[in-house]
Amino acid sequence: MSHRIRRATSVVAMFAASTAAVTLGATESASAASFSASVATNGSIGTMWVDAIYDGQGGGGAYDTGYSWRSDGGLWNLNMSTYTETTPAGSLSVNGSPTIVRLELYPKPEPSQYFVPYDVWAGNVGGANVQRDKSRDGANWLDFGQIPLPTVGQDGAFRVEGGIVSATPVPDGRVQFDVFQIPCSYPETCPDTKRTSTGAAVGAFATGSSKGGRWSGGVGWPGHYIVFVRDTFTGSHVHGFMDIANGQVPDLDLDVACFGMRTCVYDQGSASVPQGGFHPLNPTRLLDTRTGVGINSGAMRPGDGRLGDPNPVNRRAETRNHEVKVTGVAGIPASGVSAVLLNVTAVAPPSWGFVSVAPRPPAVGDIFNDQATYSGFPSTSNLNLTGGETVPNLVLARVGAGGTIRFTYAGFGSMHVIADVAGWFDTGAPGVLQGGLGFTGVAPARLLDTRSGIGDKDRPLPVRRRPGIEGDRRRRCSGRRAVGGGQHHQRLAVEGRLRHRLPRWPGAAERLQPQRQRRADALEPRGGEGGGERHDPPGRVRDRHRPGGRRLRLLQRRRRGDHHDHAGARGRQPHRVGHGRQGVRTS
Repeated sequence: MSHRIRRATSVVAMFAASTAAVTLGATESASAASFSASVATNGSIGTMWVDAIYDGQGGGGAYDTGYSWRSDGGLWNLNMSTYTETTPAGSLSVNGSPTIVRLELYPKPEPSQYFVPYDVWAGNVGGANVQRDKSRDGANWLDFGQIPLPTVGQDGAFRVEGGIVSATPVPDGRVQFDVFQIPCSYPETCPDTKRTSTGAAVGAFATGSSKGGRWSGGVGWPGHYIVFVRDTFTGSHVHGFMDIANGQVPDLDLDVACFGMRTCVYDQGSASVPQGGFHPLNPTRLLDTRTGVGINSGAMRPGDGRLGDPNPVNRRAETRNHEVKVTGVAGIPASGVSAVLLNVTAVAPPSWGFVSVAPRPPAVGDIFNDQATYSGFPSTSNLNLTGGETVPNLVLARVGAGGTIRFTYAGFGSMHVIADVAGWFDTGAPGVLQGGLGFTGVAPARLLDTRSGIGDKDRPLPVRRRPGIEGDRRRRCSGRRAVGGGQHHQRLAVEGRLRHRLPRWPGAAERLQPQRQRRADALEPRGGEGGGERHDPPGRVRDRHRPGGRRLRLLQRRRRGDHHDHAGARGRQPHRVGHGRQGVRTS
């Protein structure tokens, strides 16, 4: 049997929309509840499976009962062991006293094949799903009326088909899916679901598996869908929301969070670790809260988009004030993107604080809870803020669910934010341009923080063989460092690793080598005559003697060319000494 929406009250309740008044009744008994339904077949044949929920409990396993329909609309009883027709159905019923009854209709190829799974790749008639809720649909809630089926060319129905993007091969059957059209939840808007003759909401429905690197929802209507996806290669199972229209069927991207859907829950597994090549772009603005680019609700407010206000309109507005979709815009592909390289600027913040840029995560728990994607706040920052000082920084950000990144702003008062994209990283999927620099993303993790004793400010900071970082000498970390507080504490957050060394300004290697040598000499224990290690207080200048009589004079390293006075500074952001595009050396 297919993976279906059953017995989970938080899910199935969304299928019950307000209904028109009905006139036909249905009777219930202690042993069985009778219901009435018919099918507008459009010449098709198929199976109508019945699923019942009792006081929000039960579910799982097989359907409770089933009926077949003939092309003339006649209904027959099915043997639930052999899935074969037995006798014409004089009445329809389900055992017990259910509180919700759900019907799922599968078109079939021929009467003798009622046990064959619904073939989403054949036929011009699609499946449908409809349910009735005793608590919402009144006394005659078990009268379903006549149920329409989506038919190509009728009432806006079309064949639903999209692509599958993956860095690994996608043979037939690798991806399995179940697709249910549902009404939009307030305050979202979408095409309304169709209605039965008694006013019950009915949506398109399909269950199947991939074919030739494609997926299909059979024949459906435009609207809002909940989609269950199972990648049999990785073992990941997710269910999430998708908006589908004729000519606008989203791809399933198996290498990114939520398979490309903006909101999903992982039923099994987790998002894969992205890796791929870097694609530079001419700097293009994709966020400017001053002009409504990316975020059109004005300056960014403190927080990360979560809101305790019970009003869903306010909650949705707050989320959209902190999230930006970065795929499919500014030269970035709509799929196959693992990370983006951004220049993020905080414009004249009203006070001290910080900004973190992170991927939008999958939801946890109830997918219909619009606050389910929020958990703890990020432990790392990308920009450290000082009141009135415009602060830029280069940010390498992983792309989250739905190609979206989330901004967390810790501070006081609203602040305008700008972001320009300088490039993006692919996932290594065929069909996406292969880049030059290789990248493997890891979750942001703090390697150095002298305030809490993480790392050691007086010794080299090893980054190889840390969680998520391999011990390849050729790979370099991409991170960010910020200075704040009177003692100039340093923080380093690693976001990923580059397989090759990034290009530097002309002559950089020659200028950096003496500095590296001096640091190595200062940190290397010296043995033999005159080679004893000496530890001096900060700021003192001493002579050290190396074996063989060589004499090296070490000075306390100081910053040059910085107009900031850091003495006693608190929460100061590192000042940009120069900009590479202006031909000025950067540090």
